Amino acid sequence: MRIIICLLLFSWSFANEYIQLSKTQQQQYLQKLQENVREIETLACQFKQEKRLDLFDDVFRLKGWAYIRKNPRSIRWEYSKPLKKAVLIQNDEMHVFKWRKGKRKRIINPNEKYVKLAYEYILAFFEGDFSEARKKFDLSIRGNYRGKHLLVFASSGELKKYIQSIQIIVASDQKSIEKVLIYESEKNYTSIVFQKIHHNVQFQPNIFSQVFIQNFADGIKQTNTKN
Repeated sequence: MRIIICLLLFSWSFANEYIQLSKTQQQQYLQKLQENVREIETLACQFKQEKRLDLFDDVFRLKGWAYIRKNPRSIRWEYSKPLKKAVLIQNDEMHVFKWRKGKRKRIINPNEKYVKLAYEYILAFFEGDFSEARKKFDLSIRGNYRGKHLLVFASSGELKKYIQSIQIIVASDQKSIEKVLIYESEKNYTSIVFQKIHHNVQFQPNIFSQVFIQNFADGIKQTNTKN
């Protein structure tokens, strides 16, 4: 019995191990990814986020949802629990708000431009265009035997003080993000797991404004299936 368990664990580990692709394979994969995401104009999903802080030996957990639109480039990243906060990005502008007792308050983050990078790279993924990302990060791509891929954006220079790397795990359908890992350092990181992904939904008017959204479904007119 112990041998069987060991074999099962070995098989699972082998299947989930990511192996570096050759430069030719990476280029082919990016081309295929670009083709697959070309059909996606909007996206809505729910997520679970964990923030690991080594200093306090603790993990801060949040839940929420996101609305993403390609044209014009827009993201609404909404935290619902345990706090109510929204990150709004339109083109190059980013605003962060929190709500308390129905009142909205603007939040100013001194490192806002670095925080903004992670959201922009999620949007860049659905555009299939990492040309801007490659100006700040070195991109490498790895694959596993389950058909999933790991995109690793490793930073350098001044940026490395704030973000060491951004890693995106792409599902085997080659058009959906399963997970994003943002490493501020080796022991401090943010993990975002995407759930209930819906492509090409119709959003409610003004969804990318400062309007208050109570529930995930409130921002959507029509929901299509993931596939």
